[in-house]
Amino acid sequence: MINHMRRNLYIFDFDDTLVTSNALIKIVDQDEVLVREMTSEEYADRSNKKHITKEERSLGYTEDFSDFEIYPPDGEPIQQNFSALLGAIGDPNSDVYIITARGNPDPVYQFLSDHGASDIEVLAVGGADPSLKSNAVLDIIDQSPEGYGLVEVYEDSGPNLRAIEAAVRNNPHIEFVGNLVHLSKESLLRR
Repeated sequence: MINHMRRNLYIFDFDDTLVTSNALIKIVDQDEVLVREMTSEEYADRSNKKHITKEERSLGYTEDFSDFEIYPPDGEPIQQNFSALLGAIGDPNSDVYIITARGNPDPVYQFLSDHGASDIEVLAVGGADPSLKSNAVLDIIDQSPEGYGLVEVYEDSGPNLRAIEAAVRNNPHIEFVGNLVHLSKESLLRR
């Protein structure tokens, strides 16, 4: 049975969930020469032909995520999700975390502060493997002295959302709510 007297845990992804930007993933050759670029939406689509190939990897090509280690270029809040973030922050019975695949939390803290959302814990897991985020959520749950009755997640990656859900559902005392975020046509036109 779910205990609704326990705290609520809200988890938000950052890029393409709370903010849109013109950050790109670059494919570079062994001499660091740019071969092509991908948006984060293209990167999330594993069938996209812009992904680095096994042959390119064998030739020394790499993915450059440096745009995701700086303040979001031309970053703008996604209003509906940012409003949900601000609402969660205002709930005294809730804990709110940003869990991002970025490796550096500082630009995220700065962006949030610049947009009226300071004093939020940002966990930068430094990779796109869904287990990195699900393990971070489990660590938060395990460290909570009061426990949680609800875990609500806002995430633009289906694999990440499914991994977090699978991890949280192992605890029958926690209700899970997943919000798979899709970018609006308006934000896609910004690209």
